Amino acid sequence: MAAQQVICIVYYNGSIVDGVEGKTFVSDYKKAFKVHSGSNLARLKNVIRKKLQLGDNVTISDIVYRHLVFFGENTTRFELMKICDDEDVELMFDVYAQWSQLGTIELYVTFESAPPSTNIDQPSTSNIPYQPDLYSPSQHYEPSQHYPPSQHYPPSQQYEPYSTQLEQTRSESFQLHHQSPPTSPQCDLPLSVLHSINDEDFSDTSEEDETYFDESSDNSVDDIDGDEDMEAEDQPILPDFDPPSHLKSINLDTQQKSSEFDHLLINEVPTVDGTLAVGMKFQNKDECIHAIKRYHIKQSLNFVVQKSDLERYVIYCSDPNCLFRCRASKRKKSELWVIGKLNVPHTCTNSVLSQDHTKLDSNMICQSIMQVVKVDPSIKVKVIVAQIRSLHNYTVSYKKAWIGKNKAIEQIYGNWEESYNQLPQWLLVMKTFAPGTKIEMETIPAYHENSLINGITIFHRLFWAFVPCISAFKFCKPMVQVDGTWLYGKYKGTLLVAVAQDGNDNVIPIAYAIVEGYSINEPTYRYYRREIGMLNPDALKWLDNIPRQDWIQAFDGGSRWSQMTTNLVESINAVLKGPRNLPITTLLQSTYFKTGTLFPTMGKQHASILASGQVPFEEL
Repeated sequence: MAAQQVICIVYYNGSIVDGVEGKTFVSDYKKAFKVHSGSNLARLKNVIRKKLQLGDNVTISDIVYRHLVFFGENTTRFELMKICDDEDVELMFDVYAQWSQLGTIELYVTFESAPPSTNIDQPSTSNIPYQPDLYSPSQHYEPSQHYPPSQHYPPSQQYEPYSTQLEQTRSESFQLHHQSPPTSPQCDLPLSVLHSINDEDFSDTSEEDETYFDESSDNSVDDIDGDEDMEAEDQPILPDFDPPSHLKSINLDTQQKSSEFDHLLINEVPTVDGTLAVGMKFQNKDECIHAIKRYHIKQSLNFVVQKSDLERYVIYCSDPNCLFRCRASKRKKSELWVIGKLNVPHTCTNSVLSQDHTKLDSNMICQSIMQVVKVDPSIKVKVIVAQIRSLHNYTVSYKKAWIGKNKAIEQIYGNWEESYNQLPQWLLVMKTFAPGTKIEMETIPAYHENSLINGITIFHRLFWAFVPCISAFKFCKPMVQVDGTWLYGKYKGTLLVAVAQDGNDNVIPIAYAIVEGYSINEPTYRYYRREIGMLNPDALKWLDNIPRQDWIQAFDGGSRWSQMTTNLVESINAVLKGPRNLPITTLLQSTYFKTGTLFPTMGKQHASILASGQVPFEEL
């Protein structure tokens, strides 16, 4: 994993218990601090000694790491791993990298008394727990419970658990169904993977066949900084994850619909000045390349990449008679990319007129629309085409703009395929941190040319419902509406939403599902009508006694009969318009965040109504 500071919580003078979720540290004494992920065992012990203010006669005898692992197909538990050497420390940080959104590394340490001259890494035979200063700062830090894991722990990595005996009975975190033959729970690809578009159709071929040359200039400004030994210090605990506003906004007012061209805001994207100058600085290589491409697109010129690596980016004009050259490099001290040499302007002209530009590829489009997509991921592709035309005076193809949009979404919200791998972890998080959540996921085996692919399953269907939504239904009108809407991301599917309406005409989402699709035709309608009649004959009689024009849109004659002929689900579909364009795990997260925003908002409204003296009805 990349070097970083990791939050660590050390428990001591307590016990290790085995509960429903696995091993748990129980102690009134705990200390939170940050430690560098490149630390070895000696350094980790030194940091712990410093933070716990251990005396010279106290040594650390044992360090135990608590981590989450998968057992079987759908069961997870917290298990223990004893930290004995540098390799164990490295493995601990690697495991943390797979579950970094849990937020912390939890350790349990035990101490031994030793003569002052004894080396702290050599434990003595006596085992006397050390009593720390009860009034030291941050002594009673309470760990946060809001950090979800983000990735599967790779099943190929094996390690020796601290406890060799496992409970025979383990609780299931959520229902996970596999159509035979059973495989592992890792859902790598959706059903529509075979229909995905090949991004290589629009790759920048001018940068593939590169020839390198020797540079005569010196690199005196690129001083090499030595690696500093980063000392772990007490730092503020990072705040909880705050999702983008569109993932938690709940405006159910569908009367005021904005134009699809409202997002055509030039000031939402980086300034496009189309100039290059020696000394221009950029935060990273991508920004530097983006500026160079902008310059050539504006001038209707082209270039060839001569050298491109982690430290240099050198180009020259595609016309061999032109003297244009440009070199940018990364400065070691500032970590910025700077244009160091530039022979301008071009001494050539472009005699070929085209509506497109070779350098205006999907990566360039991605960078140009990044801020717009971050504000509204539901922006239409034709709007992106229009925006690129306004920015660069070139008209790109629909397909290239579509790929650029998906790349922007991937950079902001994560990889499309990896999102399916993260889905089981988020389901586990919702079951753990939102008790009572109903979840059911189905996968199917993956095949390649009629051969079963072991270890990989394909996502098929998913159902989920949150406890507040389930509990709220008892206060709603006794009718449920279900409707489906397409997913507009890289992989297709259908989002089903079941909603109800309370006595104040508020639309309440009850449950969600993602399926491969749905069809409504006469045979299907008659089948389910017959099934409902078999399960509840009174319900069928109740419907038959209502005139058709009062509850069926096909017979309403253009008149509405309250919620009976009003599609309430369209309100929720409008709320989920943006998330429907995002990877599947982000879509799931959006329903969680929006639900977490909806009910407190409604609670405040109802509290103000009660405070005003209004008396609610006991029954609808």
